[in-house]
Amino acid sequence: MIQSSWTLLALYSAWWSSLGSLVSGQTLFNQPTEYFSNSTDPVSTQFYLDWVDTTLERYDASLFLSAANNASNGVAVHWSVRADTPDTITDNATSTTLRLAVAAPASGWVAFGLSENGGMSGSDVVVFEAAQPDRLRDMHILDTRAVMDDVCNDWTLIEAHLAENFVIFEATRVLDTGDPQDRIIFPDADTLIASHRIIAAWGNDESVSYHKENKARGAIRWFGEGAVEALTFEQTMRAVSIGSFEVRAVDHPVKTIDTEYAEFCLGRGQILAQTGLDGSPDSLTIVGMEPIIDPSTSQFVHHFTVYTSPNANEDGVVPCDDREYFELIYVWAPGEYGFALPLNVGATYGPNVAQSFRLQIHYDNPSLIADAVDNSGVRFYFSKQPRKHAMGVLQLGDPFVGLEGQTVGAGWNKHDFTCSGSCATMALGEEPVTVIREFLHMHQAGVRASNKQIRDGRIVRSSAIDYFSFAQQGNQAVLQDPFQIFPGDEFKTSCFYKGNTDTVFGISSQEEMCIAFLFYFPRKRISGLLPWLCAVGYDHFVPACESQWSSLVLSTTIELERIFGTVPEESQCLLKTTPVEIPTKAPVAVSNSNSIPNNKPANSSESTLDPTSGAVERESSGLILDFDAICRLLLPMTLLTLLIF
Repeated sequence: MIQSSWTLLALYSAWWSSLGSLVSGQTLFNQPTEYFSNSTDPVSTQFYLDWVDTTLERYDASLFLSAANNASNGVAVHWSVRADTPDTITDNATSTTLRLAVAAPASGWVAFGLSENGGMSGSDVVVFEAAQPDRLRDMHILDTRAVMDDVCNDWTLIEAHLAENFVIFEATRVLDTGDPQDRIIFPDADTLIASHRIIAAWGNDESVSYHKENKARGAIRWFGEGAVEALTFEQTMRAVSIGSFEVRAVDHPVKTIDTEYAEFCLGRGQILAQTGLDGSPDSLTIVGMEPIIDPSTSQFVHHFTVYTSPNANEDGVVPCDDREYFELIYVWAPGEYGFALPLNVGATYGPNVAQSFRLQIHYDNPSLIADAVDNSGVRFYFSKQPRKHAMGVLQLGDPFVGLEGQTVGAGWNKHDFTCSGSCATMALGEEPVTVIREFLHMHQAGVRASNKQIRDGRIVRSSAIDYFSFAQQGNQAVLQDPFQIFPGDEFKTSCFYKGNTDTVFGISSQEEMCIAFLFYFPRKRISGLLPWLCAVGYDHFVPACESQWSSLVLSTTIELERIFGTVPEESQCLLKTTPVEIPTKAPVAVSNSNSIPNNKPANSSESTLDPTSGAVERESSGLILDFDAICRLLLPMTLLTLLIF
């Protein structure tokens, strides 16, 4: 295989606090004719405009990815998604095909990639080189960040257009090639589904090489009318909300220490004053949440969490150590954008549920930079109309950092956290809940994370981030459809690390964590009192919901259980032709349908759980709620507020 080195793409720029702000590295113009309007090369610009005049009608959507340091430098991306009948490969099925055009101000090459985490590692890349204008290179990138040719070439070059300092290529590929060295292009019109991360680079050498500043990154929704994450969220909020309020830092001086956890609290009176509503409404419905990242201090904001308290704190003086701040409502880390709830789901703001908020921001300042002042936080959008279901957040793994101080282990290691099915039975009773978004979180030593859902000893669903990158997205959304959790379902949350002898679990960015966050509806409480979660150390309060921890030293990277990047069988070089339903239009608001995929019962395609893998059998004793422990809990309730990364 031919290998060429790429350097790691730049980190995300800040998410601007104003509504309608853009995804990092992604500049939106009204028309493709404006994409290169600021270029200093009018000949190349005209070459692109001529192509637009004659060819753009073949494509349904477009966007411009600007270089991080120069908005006038970047690549234009045009695409459409079509169902082909009959399939051109097998002649007996319907495949769904992406038609893609990429244009860049380069004389040598241009590369476009589907990224799992927003960076290079774990990316699926297609490369066009002007020196070989009759072919494309289907490539991929693993841990070494070298670009390697795939065993199978699943891209078809339609046409290439070359000028002295400009290249355009047009190509097609089916959405799901069945090739483990390709990434699946997932139907993503519904904003419940995470958008796709994309990267690009270009240069003037004959073959793909170090790109210097010619690099860009962003997010894209392939289905519909080219909906981009920021604009999709903005359109949805305009349609379903009547206002917003903010919970954020106000001129907070970032300390000159490695790790700082700062807390900011608002009471009911302070929140309602922001809404502009007449009177004092008993309750509101939160319908969307949007991070506000101060661009001047984005490098310091590692992540933040938001908790609620049923205490109104009408006097406006809210002690941030209030023991009643234990209900998680929002979590953010780089790579996550605005989150619109389904039309039948909302987070209730009102008496006995949530009336005051605590924002906890984790600042990272390892270089001890002085005089940084931050105003980051979160904006909550609300409606007066109640919704059918309330949202909850299920936390799995080790959300309380119960393993604090425990050694992760030198070299490759795997840590498993198993949540017994007794916990789901206790929380759910007889009815299932629906998960609308799942996030996996680790720190710097983390290399892979997975979360398996187990029913009657069989794996019915498995999510994973094969190439986890703390630098790119510390809290990464899984690209998948909504799914259901039934009473009796177990979970096995696994985190894989490459550590050293000093790596331990803890709250610092230099220490480790292993947490899965599942946003679901309808919201559940254990015995109407405690949050539904599984955690190391929760056995003092709810024995059935104690995470059972085990660890394993790995001898090779094969034991990381990664799928992407593995060498395919020769037969897998034939394109896969799984039909995919194509939405005709990106929705302004997310679907109100209740027809969530039902993953019960297990089917024949599910893999059997190895009885030696550490899954915990359900025990009837786990259903007994320890009320003595609850009494002990109510005094130091602060322990339950410590969801810290």
